[in-house]
Amino acid sequence: MTFYNFDAMQLRVANARAALTNPAALDGAFIWSRTPQGEEYWRQQRDNGLTEEGRSTLAYMIAQSIELEIVGEMHRRAAA
Repeated sequence: MTFYNFDAMQLRVANARAALTNPAALDGAFIWSRTPQGEEYWRQQRDNGLTEEGRSTLAYMIAQSIELEIVGEMHRRAAA
């Protein structure tokens, strides 16, 4: 399983979602160099269109960020 530090990447979920259909939106989705794939990988995804792997990776990042948000909210409510 690949670990993503969404804070360090500065993941912008709305931009990442947009990139699923418009690879140009990758420019504002996250800091490419702060991902395990690196800057060159994401540049190619943007320039050549998303591969199945690229699309799957984006979907995974989006899903994980949503899950972390939900879990965080559950913990905040439990602590209140």
